[in-house]
Amino acid sequence: INFMLTRLTPDHCGEDGENATDTCLEQGKDLLRRFTYILDVRCIDEGLEALAGELGFSLPAVGKSSGKTSVTARERIGNDDIYDFIVERNRRDLELYEWSKSLSLVNCS
Repeated sequence: INFMLTRLTPDHCGEDGENATDTCLEQGKDLLRRFTYILDVRCIDEGLEALAGELGFSLPAVGKSSGKTSVTARERIGNDDIYDFIVERNRRDLELYEWSKSLSLVNCS
């Protein structure tokens, strides 16, 4: 299941997993294009700070997450076959995420 596409599309086309179509991906992109703000989870602290600034809010002082992991997803999973299966099964969600980073309020790279 492509989690985000299942939630963002009217017909829940992300449930088709690796069979999710280009049309499904475009439906997700169409909805995200209508969002005023998009934050990238990879740098959520910086994104929240930027969003607060845009909205004229002050964020409370809290501990910041490092936002970086030293272990890759492949290393965390520990099995190349399972990793490849997960990537293929969720490829449309991964495509949507990679595309949406260009819309994010903060560039995490």
